[in-house]
Amino acid sequence: MLLNRGTVPTMPELTTKRKPTQADVARRAAVSQAMVTYVLNDHPRVSIPSETRRRILDAVEELGYVPNSAARSLRTRKTMTIAAIIPDITNPYYPAFNRGIQDVAESRDFDVVTYNTDGDLAKERKAIRSLQQGRVDGAIFNLIHLGPEDLRPLVEMGLAAVVMARIDLLWTESGVDMLIVDNASAARAAVGYLIDRGHTRIGMVAGIVGTPPREGRVEGYRQALADHHPPRSRKPGSFSSPTRTRNGARRTSGSLARCSITPPARRRSMKPSPARQNGPILRLSMP
Repeated sequence: MLLNRGTVPTMPELTTKRKPTQADVARRAAVSQAMVTYVLNDHPRVSIPSETRRRILDAVEELGYVPNSAARSLRTRKTMTIAAIIPDITNPYYPAFNRGIQDVAESRDFDVVTYNTDGDLAKERKAIRSLQQGRVDGAIFNLIHLGPEDLRPLVEMGLAAVVMARIDLLWTESGVDMLIVDNASAARAAVGYLIDRGHTRIGMVAGIVGTPPREGRVEGYRQALADHHPPRSRKPGSFSSPTRTRNGARRTSGSLARCSITPPARRRSMKPSPARQNGPILRLSMP
């Protein structure tokens, strides 16, 4: 583009198109605005002829009308949003966990927002403070540090809360529903399965020391060893790491290497030796 000296190019003027409203939809469909509201909210107590419903939905499509969620929240006092508070979205378990929540939520026209806490106490508290601002109607918690008393303010403000935890009456007494995960029984079954298949050098990566999920899994691990009466020569080792970082992963690999645990990729091509079959059991606990 050629410019004369002293001229400055200008951007074309932008025109802002007015957003269609419910009133516009009502006029296009030749119905009342209340009828539009009933159809868009799928009101269960109002019977609307199929032809009228079709005209309204066609008008919505033609005009490109999008309901104002903020205005709806003010009117209904609902955000139509559920929160999922989880420790680590990169953990293979939690994407499937979140997907289950989202599938059910979407079937009921709810959105889902996810808070990733990294198993950190400060981040768990930050998530609670965010929820106290009224951004969601309910929340599903998988907590590492916080307990029943920490969720009480949310319950008192009317937020529906479900927590994945071990059996503890304090949760229900605080008004929080529970989804019970029996970590002890799961770990006990897993270790028992390995022992029944003849494995004796069983390592365990159980989580952060002192947290409920980790303690339940270690309890099940020990129960399985006691169930199968391991020989006294099996002396468990103990290793721990306080962080959920790459440094923790490196320490895990180093601990396994020092104990001569054969990596799975190599183990398939090696014949087990008596020394490897009868060595001590390793208990490895880290994030």
